[in-house]
Amino acid sequence: MTDLEDLTNGILNLTITYRRQLLSYNNDTFRSALKSIRDVSRITIACFESDEARRNFLVAIAEAGMDTEEYMWIMIESRKAGFGQQIDVEPLNSTAEFIADVKQKMTEPPYNCNDCTDIDPVRFTGTVIINQNLSRDPVFYVWGLNTSDQEVVLMKITGALSVEGVVISEMQPPSVIWVNHGGSPPLNRPHCGFDGKACPPSFVEQYLAVTLASIAVGLVLIAIIAAAVIYIMRTKRKEQERLNLLWQIPFISLQKPNQKDTTSHSFFTLGNDSIVARKHKVRTLMNKNDCAALRKVKG
Repeated sequence: MTDLEDLTNGILNLTITYRRQLLSYNNDTFRSALKSIRDVSRITIACFESDEARRNFLVAIAEAGMDTEEYMWIMIESRKAGFGQQIDVEPLNSTAEFIADVKQKMTEPPYNCNDCTDIDPVRFTGTVIINQNLSRDPVFYVWGLNTSDQEVVLMKITGALSVEGVVISEMQPPSVIWVNHGGSPPLNRPHCGFDGKACPPSFVEQYLAVTLASIAVGLVLIAIIAAAVIYIMRTKRKEQERLNLLWQIPFISLQKPNQKDTTSHSFFTLGNDSIVARKHKVRTLMNKNDCAALRKVKG
């Protein structure tokens, strides 16, 4: 992390807005850190030693709702573990010619090794670049996932730890590099700012009281109209029931005479009137039109 900070300190348009060393990797610690990050940045570089810490950090990111295209999360490490598999983009050069050349170089300044017959130059360290100060320049690879969730190298960063000496090479087209970010790099600052107040307020936000009052009046009007409709329908139904009573004869008011019924008719008396009723095998259901017609007959 120190090398990375030394490099970024030399870039005028790049500022580290938040830096924190985590002493524990529990959910409370991650939530606290993510809350602080949300308020100041959208591009975060994290370094964890264990896979468990990385997993817990990613889980905390998802739970905080920060696993969106708006954020960029970069995990740095030197173990070449990538997304769980050992990765290496540099071919291993173990030829006899290469080994002999390395041994020969070791006998020259500044090493001046007179007994270097036991040197094994084949190491799992990738490309070795020795600068003019006779120190090794770092080579960084940026890995990501494609649309098939397969890890691919996206960028290669080589050169000395100075702004002038760094070379960034894109190993994939932008459509592949930013496929998980909506096709374009994430913004350093959100459109509406980190607190969401940079965008002009909406009409509802500007006139909240008026909006709430309008909604309340609308709801009251709807309630009044609904109540009026229900009252009218109920009154109309009651009136129809009252009118139907004018021609309907309650069965309890009928008296049974001594005359016997036939197979198709029954005989009753209603006061001083004799009534003949026809028998039906099924109960006849009368609709509104039938009831209206009978009311007219009664009238």
